[in-house]
Amino acid sequence: MTTNTKERTNTQICVSFGRDEKELLSLLDEARKKEHMNRSSWIKARIREQCGVTNSANEVLVYS
Repeated sequence: MTTNTKERTNTQICVSFGRDEKELLSLLDEARKKEHMNRSSWIKARIREQCGVTNSANEVLVYS
């Protein structure tokens, strides 16, 4: 029996919050919900803003 497995096309990471950092996770969720984004998209958008990743029209790229 042959099993066809597909290779992942994305990279996954784990982000952890300590017991004393649960408020940070709540703040993240509040902020992302205001922008109608999931956690992954919100974090990537903040990284792009912080690092100045832009496209040829000089706009900060935000993917959802």
